[in-house]
Amino acid sequence: MDSSSSSSLMASLPENATEEHSQQQTQPDSAFASVPQCPPTKSSSEKYAPLDWSQYFDKEDDVAIPASNDVFHIYTAGTEGPVVFCLHGGGYSGLSFAVSASKIKEKARVVAMDLRGHGKSSTENDIDLSVETMCNDVFAVIKELYGNSPPAMILVGHSMGGSIAVHVAARKSLSTLAGLVVVDVVEGTAMASLIHMQKILSNRMQHFSSIEKAIEWSVRAGSVRNIDSARVSIPPTLKYDESKKCYLYRTELEKTEQYWKGWYEGLSDKFLSSPVAKLLLLAGTDRLDRSLTIGQMQGKFQMVVVRHTGHAIQEDVPDEFATLIVNFISRNRIGPHGVEGRRIGETIIHLRLFSNVMSCRGKMRKGIDLRTQLSEVSMVIGTILSEFYEYEEEMLMQCDFRFSSHIIMYQFILQPFYLFLSYKNNQLTNKTRSSYFSQKLQLR
Repeated sequence: MDSSSSSSLMASLPENATEEHSQQQTQPDSAFASVPQCPPTKSSSEKYAPLDWSQYFDKEDDVAIPASNDVFHIYTAGTEGPVVFCLHGGGYSGLSFAVSASKIKEKARVVAMDLRGHGKSSTENDIDLSVETMCNDVFAVIKELYGNSPPAMILVGHSMGGSIAVHVAARKSLSTLAGLVVVDVVEGTAMASLIHMQKILSNRMQHFSSIEKAIEWSVRAGSVRNIDSARVSIPPTLKYDESKKCYLYRTELEKTEQYWKGWYEGLSDKFLSSPVAKLLLLAGTDRLDRSLTIGQMQGKFQMVVVRHTGHAIQEDVPDEFATLIVNFISRNRIGPHGVEGRRIGETIIHLRLFSNVMSCRGKMRKGIDLRTQLSEVSMVIGTILSEFYEYEEEMLMQCDFRFSSHIIMYQFILQPFYLFLSYKNNQLTNKTRSSYFSQKLQLR
């Protein structure tokens, strides 16, 4: 190549090109050269795009109720274990439990129901959200699914659904009910907030141009804090209005005000009196009313405060919620046929026998000397203590924590008493033990 052609080639190159080439040869690489570029941000429509229920549940189905036009939509997951029957809150749907169900189904079966006037369920009167009607709906769906022999069941209810779960348990008509989980609903707080509900409902956004916009608003407003949960749970709470060309809320909660008080009135007492294992999940301790505070101190139920969540605990922290449900099932040894594990009936019998022994210790017949009395009582206490040690783990795993605390208390009282009686008995001469206790001391 001659000098004229090379000079013309250099002239055709931009000046900064030659400068950059020389700089690349002389300057070292930047310290930030290896830092990868930031990925492109998703558009709003992609970030809040709806997710399909099939990613979380295994199946959906419609349950038609005989002798009526009511059809309830359900989502199911899992094949083994007890049934975790989920009831959503007002304005939500069964898919409110979707993300958590994908975790729970590894240990139990999950059924999430769209309540009357919600989701894909259709009834003759969608506005009738009275406690009586919705409880009857739950019983009807359970009967259609399982007939007269349902498996062991744990009712899980959020907000309004928690109230329905408590009322269902209070009827004591579900013979296989083994557990009750109430999510962030307390009578005192709920009753106090009812006067503000119409204002809260009217202040929320009423119309959405797209489902994506509805999901985005729900997340930004804080009603659901987990984007994945919102993407699967918000779509069934909406319906498209052809006349207005926009999406509206499926459930007209503002028209159901006449039923609100019935949801929560007397709820705490019904919850405390439910004869099953109970778990109360709260988003804050300020939600605990007086009755529940006393009941919790007495050990009548288990309570867990889930931090850093909003009202919809099962949606905001689905993994933690699922773990709490699975641990509740495991702690109370709830299997597909009910509470499993060794029973402690014999221990209770011995406790009652001991109660009889102690109550009649001053009423001994003449002829029963002190050494025989000490020997008999010592033998009974020794039997009770052996039961304590053998069944200690089972006792502590029982749902009634008050009973467990009594067991521990009796253990600390009886053990030194047993040692004292044994010591005194060994000091006395051994004689033939009387059959008085076996003949006279009957169980109450």
